[in-house]
This record gives sequence, C-alpha cells and structure tokens, in this order.
Amino acid sequence: MTASTDVQRRGVEFYASWSPAMQNFHVADDDLDALMAAADHIIPGGDGWPVPSSTDVRAYIARGARRKADVDFLTLVAGRVRPCTGSHDAMQAELTALQAEQPVAFRVLLEFVYYAYYAQQDVARAIRQILDCDYITPPQPRGYAMPPDRINPSLDHSYTPTRLVRRVDLSTVDFTEK
Repeated sequence: MTASTDVQRRGVEFYASWSPAMQNFHVADDDLDALMAAADHIIPGGDGWPVPSSTDVRAYIARGARRKADVDFLTLVAGRVRPCTGSHDAMQAELTALQAEQPVAFRVLLEFVYYAYYAQQDVARAIRQILDCDYITPPQPRGYAMPPDRINPSLDHSYTPTRLVRRVDLSTVDFTEK
C-alpha cells in the first residue's frame, strides 16, 4: 500500500469506525508534553495568535484521543519528536522526516492539533479580531448570522423529471445583507 493510499484510508477508517463508547485509550502525560512541543512548532503563534501550549489544546487532545489507533499513532509521533523538544531545527527536521516516513501518523497529529487549536476560545477571539469576521466555534447550536431567506420552499414534494426543470428568475430577489 502506498503512503498516499494509507493517508486516504486513514480518513475512511476514522469516520467509519470511530465510536467513543467502544474505545477508551489514553495518551500518556509525557507523550502529551512532546506533542505540545510539536504543536507549538506546527502553529508557532505570534502577532496576536496564541501558541497551542498557551491554550487548552493539550486537554482537547487528551480527551479526544481515545481510539487505540489514534493513541498508537500519537505515541509514535511523541517518541520521535521528544528528543527534539529543545531545538527548532531538530524539530523541523524530525517533523519533515515523520511526514515522509509515517504519513498516516503525521496526518493524525495534524488532525488533532488543527481541530484542537481552532476550537479554542482564544483562537476564535483572535480570528474575530485579527481577521474581522463572524467566527463562531462550533457553529451549532447558534449557527452563523445569515440574511433571511425570501424564497419560500415548495410545499409540493413530488418528483420532477430533469427534462422539465427550468431556471428560476432571481432578478427580483434582494441578496444584499441588511
């Protein structure tokens, strides 16, 4: 199996077999320390952006990594990056090698780091302030502010053959936000 197939397969397996009730494994504390050093290297922060170790990324990963496969991959990554925690160049070299040699493990690391980081309130606040956008994490249950929908849905729920479908004139619809 090629590395790219392994990475693609990881995505299918992750969603097909994930069940928090079925597996309850844990990432060790010393492995979490090494993973946080890698996370700080992957997302260095600065200019108003927090580094992952200054947020609750560690707790998010500790709570989220429960599948045996995820814990095994993260433990492998932690073992590889632990000796590099004091050196920026060594960490860069090890993460580059890890990406080439263990693409699935590297992808698992990225998934946990990215999902954890962008779910943090400090990061959401930075996105709102620095990028000046309406960012809500997570988007549910409140959702995003959207203009009201002026096109009423059809109450006739019957099948329409494709050959009978016609374009709808939207020239009278006001799409500007108010």
